[in-house]
Amino acid sequence: MPARGYSSESFCFEAVEAHADDDRPYVVHYLGDFDRAGRNAAATLEEKLKCFARERGLEVEFVTLALKEDDILDFDAHSGLLRTRVGTMVRRLPTREPKRKTAADQKWPYPFACELDAIEPDDLRTLVRRAIENYLPPDQLEILKAAEDSERTLIRELVAGIGRGR
Repeated sequence: MPARGYSSESFCFEAVEAHADDDRPYVVHYLGDFDRAGRNAAATLEEKLKCFARERGLEVEFVTLALKEDDILDFDAHSGLLRTRVGTMVRRLPTREPKRKTAADQKWPYPFACELDAIEPDDLRTLVRRAIENYLPPDQLEILKAAEDSERTLIRELVAGIGRGR
């Protein structure tokens, strides 16, 4: 269930309820901006999900995929670029000045902020794909890839046949 910004309690309740009868581990992968609001939105979402999950006797594993403090390798104030680890890839990302309007914003300890949108879409897809693949047994993943290749071949042949009037 994708969420944007701050998630409502009803969204979090429904997310837990949707998983209540599922015996698989409940893992939430979070991607968000590296700024005060993004970090706060993540913490709030995690807190709400875990609260509702406890009431149902469930456990929630909350995993921040990006952007997180542990991934920051260095910041070049002159260029405004952040060198960060995105999954297993090292990238330079553009930053922006952090918002300093509210008292909460003024507590942000970094001289920069970084938008999730700064990460190339292909890098984000790779990051999410690798996170999901961690939960699949390797042999099952290979079977799924082979089935996908077979289906693509079949679709190409069907489309080619339509072009020939078959």
